[in-house]
Amino acid sequence: MRNRISDVLNDESVLFINLTEVIVNESEPADFVALNKNMIESVTQLD
Repeated sequence: MRNRISDVLNDESVLFINLTEVIVNESEPADFVALNKNMIESVTQLD
């Protein structure tokens, strides 16, 4: 089981990270977004 974001980012068998209920840059909410892991430059935890 993958519990940490680093586990998901380091898993070479998975190319995309699937997210639900997403708001990107204060735009309209999206039900679903798939992110290519190769395009992620940084990760910030929000409280």
